[in-house]
Amino acid sequence: MISPSPISVSFRATASEIRQLKAIASSGDSKKRPWLVFSENTRNHYGSTVLAVPFTSDQGNVPPTHVRIPQGQRGLVVDSVAMCDRITTLKKTLLERGPYGGTINAEYVNHKSSSPK
Repeated sequence: MISPSPISVSFRATASEIRQLKAIASSGDSKKRPWLVFSENTRNHYGSTVLAVPFTSDQGNVPPTHVRIPQGQRGLVVDSVAMCDRITTLKKTLLERGPYGGTINAEYVNHKSSSPK
C-alpha cells in the first residue's frame, strides 16, 4: 500500500500548538489572532487544513465551553480564553507561527468542565 504524500506547506502544525491566523480583510477580522490547533497530528501532516479554536482576551463571562489559558503559555502575551465551542477548519496556508512556540500544557488541552452535569 502506498502512503499519500504530505501536503507541501512551510510548516507542520502540531496538535496543542498555538498558531497565528493571518488577518484577512474580507473576513471582517482586521487583526491577527492566536488559534489553538487540536486536530490529530496525522491529519495535520497529510491534510491541507487543521481543526482549531480561536482565543480571546475577554475575561468576562467564561462559559464551561471555554478554557482559560494564562499569559506566558507558549507566547500568549495576555491571559486568554480558548473558545472551544467555535471549532473551525482553517487552511494551513493561512497560519503562521507568529510569536508563539511549542504546545500548551496538557492540563489545558485535557480540561474538563467543572460545571454540574
